[in-house]
Amino acid sequence: MIAVALAAAYFGARPSTGIMLPILMFADLFGLAYYHKHVRWRQVLLLLPGTLVGILIAVYVGDVVGPETFAPILAGVLGFGLVILVVSPATRRRRLAPEGTLDPPDPDRLRPRVLAFAGSMGVAAGFSSMIGNAAGAVLSVYLLALRLPKNTYIGVTAWYFFINNIIKVPFHVLIWETMSPATLRISLVAAPAVAVGALVGVAVVKRVAERPYRVFVIVVTAAAVLRLLF
Repeated sequence: MIAVALAAAYFGARPSTGIMLPILMFADLFGLAYYHKHVRWRQVLLLLPGTLVGILIAVYVGDVVGPETFAPILAGVLGFGLVILVVSPATRRRRLAPEGTLDPPDPDRLRPRVLAFAGSMGVAAGFSSMIGNAAGAVLSVYLLALRLPKNTYIGVTAWYFFINNIIKVPFHVLIWETMSPATLRISLVAAPAVAVGALVGVAVVKRVAERPYRVFVIVVTAAAVLRLLF
């Protein structure tokens, strides 16, 4: 989220989307390499239909608004996600089960609510991802509400964004024209730093408990919002 905000400030909100996408896709590969076994495919698949709808809405919006509108839209998307993360009861710490994982919700009792929640979060994630690679906060709302263990949280995130980012590429190339050989060269420069950051991230996650990890998600989202606004 910090990288998204910094890129928007430096390159401009709209051009930064095409520059950041290959960088994020490269980072996705590290997430998949370390956490692919922890994925819960049901949670990923529930998000994808709504995600496609959200992407299509964002493609239209991005094609009709001016470049100066992108930063406020980005800040609004991040700010909305931040507010929900902070005030939602779903983000409260749950009791750990004896085996060290979080208590799962009752699937029969929560299924209708989960389906509706996943659909709406998918649309929001698809829109915010396409408009500025800024779906992290929205996806956090969805995953924290499901009370997933830390590694499962990362596994679902890695696979979801990998698929989501692949879907976005044709729209960036053919419609928005924010990806080109010139932007790819800029993205390539960041590849070594992404590799270092990914390896450091894997080491840090192994040493961070559940509660601090959730606090970290909220703090990083808040920092990204402030960077975009100020």
